[in-house]
Amino acid sequence: MIGPKRKSRELGDAKPSTNGTSSQEEQPVKAEYVKGVPKGAKTAAEMYEVLGSFKRFNQNYNMTRQRFWDPGAMAQDERSAARLKKLLEEEKSGYTYVDYAYQVGSNANLANTGFSINMTNVKGNS
Repeated sequence: MIGPKRKSRELGDAKPSTNGTSSQEEQPVKAEYVKGVPKGAKTAAEMYEVLGSFKRFNQNYNMTRQRFWDPGAMAQDERSAARLKKLLEEEKSGYTYVDYAYQVGSNANLANTGFSINMTNVKGNS
């Protein structure tokens, strides 16, 4: 597996070899995450004090979610989807099936990691 390397922390008084690496074998870095934060790292809530007067913005009113609560936006979303389908069928530059696959794949990756802008008040966005 290719990945970042780190020197073992159990070297004690071991001296580095002549080629600049430790005499012990280097180990791959293991990244463990808790709720999207590297294990041992501070979260924003731990680093900053939130004033009592602070009221969080309702993320459902984010423009990307508007189509779920605004009838006018729902109609626009349907028109946009129909236009996208037409552009895909015509394979216009920037609207090929490969382009669409990249867009859908990147959104799926963000959603699975919990940091999608369209996933309001859940996972990494809560």
